[in-house]
Amino acid sequence: MRTSRAQTGAGRDRPNVLWLTTNFAPQLGGVQTYVGLVVAALSETCDLTLLTDPEQGPSGPCSYRHLTVPQLRSTTTQRAAEAVTRRIERIVEDLRPDVVHLATAGLAVYAARLSRYASVVASVHGNDLTCPWLDWPGDIRAPMIEGLKACKRLFVLSDHVAALVRDAVP
Repeated sequence: MRTSRAQTGAGRDRPNVLWLTTNFAPQLGGVQTYVGLVVAALSETCDLTLLTDPEQGPSGPCSYRHLTVPQLRSTTTQRAAEAVTRRIERIVEDLRPDVVHLATAGLAVYAARLSRYASVVASVHGNDLTCPWLDWPGDIRAPMIEGLKACKRLFVLSDHVAALVRDAVP
């Protein structure tokens, strides 16, 4: 059995969470605000690592680890997509998280491969299914839907999104 939890000073286990996002500071917007607030709050109760594009990240000191993967948001060739996927897999192998959280549905293109290492969950926002936020070789919708099916849990952020998810991910 793998041991991927770190001990706190009180001797309690803390979950180890890897949070992937392509929407973080210095970008401005609703998803960026949501991710920033949730990551900050989660880092108080778990060992959290944030994975973003190199041009994104916390603007100052933070209570979590920050790692980057080039081309996380914009991967337009199959070769580049495979290289990004392998980089993320290596990070997951090294960190051995209990949970990998995908901050948007587009990142679910990585879910099937990552679910071999940890439980994968995803947040699904308003336009994630109708206008994905990720550049991917070819049409992203089919691999995104397959990835969402591989997730252990989906967090939908409205009744409207829940209806879209029910239609797309039976």
